[in-house]
Amino acid sequence: MIGKTILHYKILEMLGEGGMGVVYLAEDTRLERKVAIKFLPKLISSDSEEITRFRIEAKAAAALNHPNIATIYAIEEADDQVFLSMEYIEGVELKDKISSSDERLPTKDIINYATQIAEGLEAAHNKGIVHRDIKSQNIMITDTGKVKIMDFGLAKIKGGSQLTKIGTTVGTLAYMSPEQTRGEDVDQRTDIWSFGVVLYEMLTRQMPFRGDYDQAIIYSIMNEEPQIEGIDPEWRSMITKLLTKNVVERYQGAEEIIEDLKVISGGGKVKRPLRLSNLALAVAGIALILFAIVFYLFMPLNKKSDNTKTFTTIAVLPFLDMSPNKDQEYFSDGLSEELLNMLAKNPKLRVTSRTSAFYFKGKDVDLKTIAKKLNVKHILEGSVRKSGNELRITADLVNVETDATLWSNIYNGTLNNIFALQDSISSSVVKALNITLLGKDTVKQYRETNPDAYNAYLLGNYFLDARGKENYEKAIDYYKKAISIDPKYAQAWVGLSSVHGMQTISELIPVDEGYRIARQEVEKALELDPNLASAHSRLGWIKLNYDWDWEGADRSYKKALKLDPGDAAIISEASVLSRTLGRLDEGLSLIRRSTELNPVSISAYKELGVITYYSGLYDESINAYKKVLELNSNIPAIHLFIGLDYLEKGKPDSALSEIMKENIPIMHMYGYSMVYYAQDKMKESDKMLADFIKTDHEYGAYQIAEVYGFRNDKDKAFEWLERAYDQRDGGLTAIKGDPLLHNIINDPRYTAFLKKLKLPL
Repeated sequence: MIGKTILHYKILEMLGEGGMGVVYLAEDTRLERKVAIKFLPKLISSDSEEITRFRIEAKAAAALNHPNIATIYAIEEADDQVFLSMEYIEGVELKDKISSSDERLPTKDIINYATQIAEGLEAAHNKGIVHRDIKSQNIMITDTGKVKIMDFGLAKIKGGSQLTKIGTTVGTLAYMSPEQTRGEDVDQRTDIWSFGVVLYEMLTRQMPFRGDYDQAIIYSIMNEEPQIEGIDPEWRSMITKLLTKNVVERYQGAEEIIEDLKVISGGGKVKRPLRLSNLALAVAGIALILFAIVFYLFMPLNKKSDNTKTFTTIAVLPFLDMSPNKDQEYFSDGLSEELLNMLAKNPKLRVTSRTSAFYFKGKDVDLKTIAKKLNVKHILEGSVRKSGNELRITADLVNVETDATLWSNIYNGTLNNIFALQDSISSSVVKALNITLLGKDTVKQYRETNPDAYNAYLLGNYFLDARGKENYEKAIDYYKKAISIDPKYAQAWVGLSSVHGMQTISELIPVDEGYRIARQEVEKALELDPNLASAHSRLGWIKLNYDWDWEGADRSYKKALKLDPGDAAIISEASVLSRTLGRLDEGLSLIRRSTELNPVSISAYKELGVITYYSGLYDESINAYKKVLELNSNIPAIHLFIGLDYLEKGKPDSALSEIMKENIPIMHMYGYSMVYYAQDKMKESDKMLADFIKTDHEYGAYQIAEVYGFRNDKDKAFEWLERAYDQRDGGLTAIKGDPLLHNIINDPRYTAFLKKLKLPL
């Protein structure tokens, strides 16, 4: 091949060879310039369908014009071969630059190279192009320090077909993301993972996922975490977020990476991302996490249902932010939620929960489809335009069945009269529905406060709902700001308590400290407003999860329901308490009604799955969990839960198949230790259990007790239950009726332990 001329390209020397072709240095005799040409494997060149796909992808990549991306000049064919003509880069592969010294690259060089790589990826991703083979060998560094990303000619455009017919997944194994190794369709986040591998390589001169053979590398990618102890502290959070196996927790775009690189360049430290590391978030009771944030249902509990009573059904969709800078989403969301809660206080209205109504936010779905999915006849929608202190609110009430607008209005005002505006809109809607409110007090939900305090309170709600370490910290700042403006703002105290509760169960602050602070804040709210239902429910949540004061929790929830019988969040939490106390029929009735009222609520179906599992209704439980996956396939632990159902059904092979679909290693250890036991594979079961204990003994004592209980090792089960008790393990709220502990329930120590917990026998 050397010295041969193909078309107008004279081959000078071979530059490299890989699974996706051979690269040569050539001279373009027409333009008198050096180029790199890459010949594709014959399996692609001989497949007309693959060639067609390749042309489409390569043309899109050729349109990229960015200083950090090597330019593609042409797609050529000659002698039954297909090749690319590309910009020839004189320089050194980043791989060689990393390995050429006994020490790692200087920090300033790492930041420089990483930023340029991220900027090149950002340009490609903005055009819908995913590289799929980012690695240090595909990144050239010129003598001037310029970064050039190579091989975009084998990239994938958004919506295009993946070049997999050659017999292997495109990419280099050591740099592949978990989803790429599984052969799934990928998006820009697979490039972000590969970028993380390259950054780790620059920082440590090692690969984060290693093995002596391909399957060992795949296992490492799928199950192991990169070692970050030897990495400088300022880089650790970035590496963790780049190489998280859950694509939802990963950086979502290269622009986010660039911003964090700026922080490190300026001497700052990237904040630690929230990671799901405690199995307590992935067992029965996980629904409490979401219940504590936003989960509103409508079903009075203090009176028996009157089957002859008819309800007018309505959903309040999130109002659109029409502000000039599109920066008032928190306010428009908050207004929608306030209106929803006001309408829910009317016993003649059945108002769809906030969870279900907000499910359609930002989605291009027509009103008829929304109404059908939410099982409502009326929809309230609108928009908010906020500029400074000035407000302009539009609202439309639609009868979806007749496609008629029952009422429409525009409200102009200021933040100073926001509460009057809310009351006016709510009253107008009810009047349009021809329903009489029970009285003035049933409309107003919160005491009026300073507008600036209210605005800060809405921002607190917004960031609390967004979840995550940084968002929780922002929520605390805004709730505290609201309280500093109005120290008697009870609802803001409840919000502050809710954030500290979420930080606690997310392991962001110590358990004892978190619950202590949350209790002080909710008690302050009750001191300011003894009739605030949300404060009583928050206190009930603390009594349930930390105090294990079951009677006290029951009293708090009953008080909250008496004050606000239409508050869906309180009803949902009460159903969890019913399960904790073993009142499964009561809890099952509540949660089934929840799913009827919340047809797109992930939390409702998740809790339905848990309660039916406890009730021995395994098929219904599996169906409930499958509904969760339909709504969001990225929710963790659901496949694990389905596996536990199959385990109880006596189908360990099916259980294993489900648990393998989980991406979090600790869930594998937990699930496999029981599945292997059920398959009589004691050696494998012992290994998984030992790994599980080593990894999660500080936070997973209850789950370890479950494994021993399932394996009929009663002494060890009770030993770990006692540890769970000493650690205030929240998993103990799930002990009564736990199917995994059925082997120990007839042991006298079990009854004694329930008495110790003061649970009903």
